[in-house]
Amino acid sequence: MSPGSPALALIELESIARGIVTLDALTKRAIVRVLLSEAVSPGKFLILFAGREGDVEEAFLAAKAAAADRLLDTLHLPDAHPGLVPLVGGERTPLSEETALSVQEFSSVAAALRALDRVLKETNARAHKLHIARGIGGKAYFIVSGTLADVEAAATAGAAAVPAAQRVQSEIIARLSPDVRLEHL
Repeated sequence: MSPGSPALALIELESIARGIVTLDALTKRAIVRVLLSEAVSPGKFLILFAGREGDVEEAFLAAKAAAADRLLDTLHLPDAHPGLVPLVGGERTPLSEETALSVQEFSSVAAALRALDRVLKETNARAHKLHIARGIGGKAYFIVSGTLADVEAAATAGAAAVPAAQRVQSEIIARLSPDVRLEHL
């Protein structure tokens, strides 16, 4: 693991009850920081956690075993981009009126995190927002900003990171309207 790069893992279950049991199992197995643990529609349970690679790997294996037949999706990023963790916590970066945006929407949280990790590692785009599952039927989307060339590269990198079936939509705004404020996004 690179200095400053946490390992990150996601477990998505089709059962809320089994999700709570899984959360208990993974936190008993290793020392990790739980970033998100909640029921989301439509009746799924998400657990997102980070830490040192060895600890995350141990907790991830314990979580998959506990989830058993209720497991829907997983993601394990042993060397996640350091910018992912603050975004999961709801952090946003300010936008200027001159910036271009890439908005990328995915059918699952794991797909969005995988794509955003690649975008942040391979392009000069800056992450603005990550929205995970809440109120959008378990989907996820992110917004990155930069020059038009930066966001075009981000759209290409995000699309290459996941299979086409997991991509819902990708849009580029070449110049954000001055009437669009941060709370609109």
